[in-house]
Amino acid sequence: MVNIIFINKLQAIAIHDKYIHEFGGSHGIRDHGLLESALFAPQATFNGQYLLQDIFHMAATYGHGIIKNHPFIDGNKRTGSLIPLAFLQQNGIILTFNTNEIWQLALHGYLSNNPRNSC
Repeated sequence: MVNIIFINKLQAIAIHDKYIHEFGGSHGIRDHGLLESALFAPQATFNGQYLLQDIFHMAATYGHGIIKNHPFIDGNKRTGSLIPLAFLQQNGIILTFNTNEIWQLALHGYLSNNPRNSC
């Protein structure tokens, strides 16, 4: 298995809190279990192999999980759009988007029933 650095719960909360503080909204976690579910889904393995085919599908799964699970009281689409970017960045992949592109990505992920369609 490739050495991938996954987003942990403290990182996710820090990302959420930073952007709630910067752009407004309510702080707090609505459901810790749903947050953990969204954070562990990209890490799933079977027989020593990741279930998702590459790091980009893992990133999409983070976004889809946060946006669909709604673990935070507020800012789920913002957080679900930013966690995949942070995940890619901490694994050496830097993507740049303008604000409109990030919102389109979040909207697509929110409307999708399958995170693999978010790539």
